[in-house]
Amino acid sequence: MLRNWSEVYTNQKIILKTLKDIDEIFLAGGTAVQCYLLPKRYRESEDLDFFVAYEMSSKESAKLARTIIGTLSKNRQLHDIRHRQTEDGTHRIFCLAEGSSEIIKIELLNFTSDRFGELEFVEHEDFPRIENAYNLLLYKLKALCDRTDTIKDLFDIYFLFKVLKPINLKQMLLDLEFKFLETTGYVYNIETLINALNITRRWDIVLTGDTKTHYAMKEAIVNFQNDFASKLLLAPNELDFSYENYLKERMRENECDSVDDYLSFFEENEFLEMEIRGEKSNYT
Repeated sequence: MLRNWSEVYTNQKIILKTLKDIDEIFLAGGTAVQCYLLPKRYRESEDLDFFVAYEMSSKESAKLARTIIGTLSKNRQLHDIRHRQTEDGTHRIFCLAEGSSEIIKIELLNFTSDRFGELEFVEHEDFPRIENAYNLLLYKLKALCDRTDTIKDLFDIYFLFKVLKPINLKQMLLDLEFKFLETTGYVYNIETLINALNITRRWDIVLTGDTKTHYAMKEAIVNFQNDFASKLLLAPNELDFSYENYLKERMRENECDSVDDYLSFFEENEFLEMEIRGEKSNYT
């Protein structure tokens, strides 16, 4: 069924503004990435994923879920609020906004983890506690290993690397391991990442933007998947998947003196050309 994405995002904003004073929760997941961390949205995201920054018992988690439901219930714009708890302890809350048929799903995730790197949240008028790009990258790397049937995590990782500065690989792997070890008991390391990157993913997402560039965008993501796996095998000191670094490497390989020369004569991917031209002032 086709969704009215304009209504989805309007309803999400209503919910976020309604919940903004619940200090325990912060927004993560695909909506945080696509709607608040990137300069523009590249895929649609329908869920609001909330985490907490400290360990909670099942009773405390249930109490927080009731607080969320109670807060939503006070907003007369929201109705038909329903709740379901999954076997793994995740609280799922569904609701409708007045005048809309688009159901919004809210998830209160059942595990907590430490935060690494810069600890400041991203503040936005819609919601004051949005997880930052580096910690979202760690969440998405975990999800890449856990959810092998979807492209969405790899897709978000691709674009998170575009807004992050070069990352020390050793530090990233240490942070990834310790972020989730205590909570899950599972070790996420370079081997699990490489194995996850060797899996063909199902394209189960709705892309945004000009449909003429969608094939090229998919091609860029698949090439990144292979490149990321190769980089991990080579174990460089830093990971730099920025467009700026991509451009420098390609210009050097093709002996180009200017960005325009490279893009006009050598870049074969229409999506990459469009993205780089959009940021051209950063590279000249």
